[in-house]
Amino acid sequence: MDEVLDISKQNDWKPVEDVQVLISGGYRIAYPLRREDKITGIMVVDTGSAGLTTESRAVLELLADQVAIAIDDSRLVEENVRLEIELAESERLAALARWQQPLRMRSKILYRNQIHCSGHA
Repeated sequence: MDEVLDISKQNDWKPVEDVQVLISGGYRIAYPLRREDKITGIMVVDTGSAGLTTESRAVLELLADQVAIAIDDSRLVEENVRLEIELAESERLAALARWQQPLRMRSKILYRNQIHCSGHA
């Protein structure tokens, strides 16, 4: 399908129709799924022998735009969740380190006191 995207890119990202790579796959028209300059995929359509009306083409083009936005938004949400998990883990480890530090200091003090006390015995 990279060939289809290349053809679409050469034609200012217009839908691609009736090229051999589509026909061999059983499709007639392909719409690039892109948001701004980011390509997220391709939507292929099998129209049958009657073809597509101008209105149905407009709807498919709008649908392709919306699908591209939904895919991109989904990736952004996924990345946000991953970053939040990393942040929570970092905060958990930092809190654990803060909690353990006073315990280490207390155990050193207790150990010194034990040595001091045992030295006087």
